[in-house]
Amino acid sequence: MKLESVPKNVESRLLRFYGGGTINLAIKCVVTDGDPTWHHLDGNHHNHSLANIIPLSGRLNSELGGLKTRRQNSPLFLDPQLVPSALLSNSETKFRQWQVAAAYGCAHLAFFTGMAPYSKLKDSDRISVLRRSLYFARHRFNKEIIEYIIKEELLPLLHRTINALESTERDLLVQEICALLGEEGESQFAADVSNFLAPLRSSGTDQRASLLRRKAQTEGLAGKRENVRKLLDEAKELSGNDLNHLANRANTETFLALSNGSMPRLKVLFDNEISPLFLGLLRKQERGRIVAMTVSNAAAIALHYALLESIFRPRDWKSERDHAVVLANDLFRQAGTDLWLLRPQYWEDVTQLILGYGGDPSGLDRLLARQRGRLSPTVIACLREAVKLLRN
Repeated sequence: MKLESVPKNVESRLLRFYGGGTINLAIKCVVTDGDPTWHHLDGNHHNHSLANIIPLSGRLNSELGGLKTRRQNSPLFLDPQLVPSALLSNSETKFRQWQVAAAYGCAHLAFFTGMAPYSKLKDSDRISVLRRSLYFARHRFNKEIIEYIIKEELLPLLHRTINALESTERDLLVQEICALLGEEGESQFAADVSNFLAPLRSSGTDQRASLLRRKAQTEGLAGKRENVRKLLDEAKELSGNDLNHLANRANTETFLALSNGSMPRLKVLFDNEISPLFLGLLRKQERGRIVAMTVSNAAAIALHYALLESIFRPRDWKSERDHAVVLANDLFRQAGTDLWLLRPQYWEDVTQLILGYGGDPSGLDRLLARQRGRLSPTVIACLREAVKLLRN
C-alpha cells in the first residue's frame, strides 16, 4: 500500500526512525505489522512533527478518521486493537521483541485513542500511558520526538492533572524523567531527585530494582560513589536472575568502573559478568532467538565487551573484534543511539585507559564516534519544571 504523502524531508526521517536506522528497511504498521499508511495522531494533517506521525494500516487509519468525523449521536465501535489497554499490551510485546520504534508507536497511539472521541480515559491515566511512550522513545532515541512529547504533551497535561495523580504514578514519572536527565549529563540534579524516590511507594519488585539501579548510576556519575555497590547489590537481590536486570546492573557497574579507571573491578566484571552475557547474546543472535534484555542493554553489553577485551585479551581482540564491533553497531542502530555518552570526555578517557594498559583500541572508532543529539536547554528546563510539580 502506498504511504500517504508527507513532506520528503519528514518521510526520510520517519523511514529512518521506524526502519531501524536505515531508510531501506520495509516499514510496517506499528499495530498489525501489515502494510502501512502515515497516520497523524492528532488528526491535523499539517502537523508533520515526527512525534505526530506513525505508520498505521490503511484499515485502522480509515477507522480512526471515520470515528472522528461521525455524527455526534451515532454509536462508537472502536476496533479492539485500538483500545488503549490492547495497544499498551502490544507495545510491551514489541519492546521485548526489540521492535522499539513500533513499541513507541503503539504506546503513543494509545495516548490518543484514550481521549475523545475514541474513549474517555482520565487525564491521570493518560499520564501513565504517556510515561510509557516516553520510556520507549528514550530507548529508540530521537531528539525531535522526545522534545515534542515533553513540551507539547507531558508538561501541559501535568499542569492540568497534577492534583489527581496518585503517589506511585508520580514516583514512576519522576524516575523516567531522572533517567532522561541523567543521560543528558544532569547527573547531580538526577541524583538529588532520586533521593526523593526512596523507596517507591506501593511499587512492585521490578520497579524497586529499577529504581535502585537508577539511583546507583546517577549517584555514581555525580561522584557519590560510596553507596553505589550497596544499591546495586540490593537491586540484584530483588531482580534475581532476570537477564535484563543482570545486563543493566553489569552495564552500570562497568560504566562507572570505566569512569574512574578501576582496573581490578573491571577485570572481575569482564570475567564474571560482561563476557558470559556477551557470549550468550552472540549465541542467541546466531540462532535467531529472542534475547530477554532491552536492545540498548544488549548494545551496551557488546560495547563493554569490545572495550574490555581490547584491554584484557589484546591477542584475542585482534582476531575477534569484528564480532563485538559489528554486533554493537547493529544493536546501536536498532536502539537509535549510544545511550552511554554522559559526559563529553568519557570516550577520550576510555581510549587513553586502553592504551595505558597496553590494550589495542583500533577498530573501536566505529563505536566511539557514535554521538546522539542532545536535548535543548528549553526541554531540560521543562523536565526540571515537571520534577518540581511532581515533588510538591
